[in-house]
Amino acid sequence: MINDVESFIAYFNGIRRRTLTFAQAIPSDQINWSPEKDAFTFGDILRHLAAVEKITVSAVVDERWQAYPGHSSDVAQDPNEIIGYLEATHDAAMQMLRTMPDSELQSPRTALTGQTLRAWRLLMSIIEHEIHHRSQLASYLTMLGIRPPQIFGLGVEDVAAMSNKLAGDHPLE
Repeated sequence: MINDVESFIAYFNGIRRRTLTFAQAIPSDQINWSPEKDAFTFGDILRHLAAVEKITVSAVVDERWQAYPGHSSDVAQDPNEIIGYLEATHDAAMQMLRTMPDSELQSPRTALTGQTLRAWRLLMSIIEHEIHHRSQLASYLTMLGIRPPQIFGLGVEDVAAMSNKLAGDHPLE
C-alpha cells in the first residue's frame, strides 16, 4: 500500500529511469519499427506511456478521466523529441500529483473499467502498465538483435553466478 504521495513519486521515478534506459537503446533509425503491421512502434509505445500516465494521474487527482490524447507521431517524432515528451509529461504529472494530500490516497476512484479502487491502487496501475510496455520494448530490441539494457546491472548469467557465490556454491535444499 502507498501511504504518501512523495514515496510513490520516488518509486515511480525509479521505474521511469529504467524505462528511459530502454528508450535510449532504441536506434534512431528504428523508432518507427514494429514487429508486424498495425502493432505499436517503439515511438508509439513511448508516446502511449506518456498519454496513459497523464490521464491516469488526472483521474486520481481531479477524479475524472480525460480523453485519451493518442500516441500518434504528431506529438513527437524523432527519438530525442519522444524522450523529451515522455520526460515532460512525467514531470507535469508528478507536479499535479504533489497537489494531492496523502489522505486522498485511501479515497475511492473509478477505474476505466468502472471498478472502484482506492487512489493508490489506481496509481499502481500506471506502474504495472509501464513495466508491461518496458518488457515490450525489450522484446522489440531483442527482435532487432540488440541486447536490451540490464535494469539492475545483472544479466541472467550473472544472477546464477552471484546466487551460487552467495550460497557458497551449495545447491538449494
